[in-house]
Amino acid sequence: MYTDKNSGFTLIETVLSLSITLIVIVLIIPLIGVFSSDVVKGRQDIPVFFQQLKTDFDYAHQLEVGNGRLVIKEPVDTRLYEQRGDRIVRRKNNEGFEIVLQNVENFHAEPREYGAYITVTEKNGRTWETAAGFRLSVIGRDDGWIKRVE
Repeated sequence: MYTDKNSGFTLIETVLSLSITLIVIVLIIPLIGVFSSDVVKGRQDIPVFFQQLKTDFDYAHQLEVGNGRLVIKEPVDTRLYEQRGDRIVRRKNNEGFEIVLQNVENFHAEPREYGAYITVTEKNGRTWETAAGFRLSVIGRDDGWIKRVE
């Protein structure tokens, strides 16, 4: 039985094939995002924005709405949401601001008896809507106040 002791791959051949494989993988991975569905790469910041709004409403006792602005007043703090260009910013007690949403075409809040109905329209035309309301325990606005800890 004859065996060739020189059969197999050399180190250079192995390193070269692994390098080519790595380059192909690096080039293909970004393309996977192009073919993914809109549901998979959908915006996650808008549901987070709505949840933050609803949390602010939990402690609210008064609202002011108008011109792309929503002011949520608590016994101690005031929170302002307003559209600035293509962004929605949030301010607490008129100090500084944080950008809570970007690429926004329109931000609209309509006052309701229980709170407000908020509509956000993205630049691509998609519209998001939600209702945010006062906590039932503070509808009377006089008692049941809870100071939030941040």
